Amino acid sequence: MKMKGLFYYLFGLSLLLIILPEINVNPPLLVGAILLWATFFCLNQKK
Repeated sequence: MKMKGLFYYLFGLSLLLIILPEINVNPPLLVGAILLWATFFCLNQKK
């Protein structure tokens, strides 16, 4: 179960890195998106 969560985390992170340069968003939004994703990942691990 833990490995599955890690896989989704890495998949989402790589997806962000691929998509974000295309959108060319501002840095604060990028930081917010990463923090939101990290929080979501941590909450999933606790369940």
